[in-house]
Amino acid sequence: MKTSFFKKILPALAILLAVGGAVGSNAMSHAKTGAPVQAYIKNNPLGTSCTESIMCSDQVFDLCTNSSGTQLWAKNAQNRCVNEVYKPH
Repeated sequence: MKTSFFKKILPALAILLAVGGAVGSNAMSHAKTGAPVQAYIKNNPLGTSCTESIMCSDQVFDLCTNSSGTQLWAKNAQNRCVNEVYKPH
C-alpha cells in the first residue's frame, strides 16, 4: 500500500518542485535587471550641464558608459547629472 502511494505521489511532487524552481529562477533573473534609467553625459564637473545619451540601469553592476567609454550619469532631484548608473545585464 505504501509503495503504491509513493509511486503515485512522488512523481507529482517532483514535477511541482521543478515547475516552482523554474518560475522562481525566471523571476530572479528579471529582478536583477533593475529599472531602465535615462543616462546623460556630464558636460561639466558639477553636472549642471548634461547631454542625453543611452538608457542604463539603476541595478548596481558595471558602470554604464557610452560607445566612446565616457561614464554616464543620471539626474538627481536638483536636475544635476551626478548619480551613477549601471550597464543593464
